[in-house]
Amino acid sequence: MERIFLRVNDIIQMLGISRSTWWRWVRAGKAPQPIHLSPRCTVWRAEDIQKWVNAPDEWRKKED
Repeated sequence: MERIFLRVNDIIQMLGISRSTWWRWVRAGKAPQPIHLSPRCTVWRAEDIQKWVNAPDEWRKKED
């Protein structure tokens, strides 16, 4: 199975939100946590983002 990653620009464009809003949600635990591929490369699994978009409350329960 091919693993697809999204960068922050992909996510904020998809959601129509600002970069600061996205990072605030991540820091508050309201959005999936990132994966750091390198010090300058932060990504999220596309599958995690899609699950979160479809059911944010269910996602939060799974992460707790």
